[in-house]
Amino acid sequence: YDEAAWSAFIRLRAAWPDWGDLAEASAEEIEPIIDPVAFPDQKARQIPILLRVIRLRRWDLDLDFLGALPEAEAMGWLRSLPGVNVATAAATLNHSRLGRRVLSVDPHLHRVARRLGLVRADSDAGQAYAELMGEIPTGWSGDELFELHNLMRPLGQSICSHLEPSCGLCVLRTACPR
Repeated sequence: YDEAAWSAFIRLRAAWPDWGDLAEASAEEIEPIIDPVAFPDQKARQIPILLRVIRLRRWDLDLDFLGALPEAEAMGWLRSLPGVNVATAAATLNHSRLGRRVLSVDPHLHRVARRLGLVRADSDAGQAYAELMGEIPTGWSGDELFELHNLMRPLGQSICSHLEPSCGLCVLRTACPR
């Protein structure tokens, strides 16, 4: 759920109202529709592949069944798809109408969590996801994890950036070991 991704989704849905038709589209047709998302060429190649694999495994493209699975099983099913990482699987479960109680640990959130000492400094995305999910209060809902992601991600994109963090501008500077 960011401006580029949401507008790309709307354009993609307008161009292919039937996801089955999108499964047969070429990367060359998809890329200009989803641009300016990050890595549009990779995503344009990946989308039809994923749709075809889902259709092979499920006979349709409805992922609502993931709402009835335990979170770990739903994450595992999505992670078994080609090219789907832990952040994408969690985003699919949490940022969709499923609203599952999982935290999408994208690179920005992962960086902030490392710098704050919430996860090990050498953790990979999967380890960071497991560490953070282990610390989330049991009473927190999917909506609260969605909100946490949407608060931490922009912090990692703008203030706690990869190359030159602006620590003096950070609201968490007094709690940050950096």
